[in-house]
Amino acid sequence: MPTKQETFNVVYLALKKQGSKCVIDNLDGCGQVCVYRGPNGMKCAAGHLIPDNLYKPEFEEDGGQSVNIVDSGNSNEVSKIINALGHDLYLVSRLQSAHDGCGNDSRNMLQRLENVADQFNLEVPTT
Repeated sequence: MPTKQETFNVVYLALKKQGSKCVIDNLDGCGQVCVYRGPNGMKCAAGHLIPDNLYKPEFEEDGGQSVNIVDSGNSNEVSKIINALGHDLYLVSRLQSAHDGCGNDSRNMLQRLENVADQFNLEVPTT
């Protein structure tokens, strides 16, 4: 079972390397929506924790209109996978919120992730 620090490190370092959040154009043509898996190997915070062999396109409900949000109630398939892999669901939901709510500013995304680290008394990895 990964520790909260290990979960945070995986997500933080992957998103820092990725450089931006994972989005696709919304089906209604108005803006973009965050998704677990996107073009060019992009992934959202929770998407970096889902192994390829467990990922299903159905996780992106309605073709990108909305996604299954990871929740601490373990009420959807994504949450069940994250939980079964030993990740703290509340931490992952906070990481997902930091990713989804950052606008298009990668510095804002990293700052929001660092705020999550503070909330959970975690260290921000440097490498």
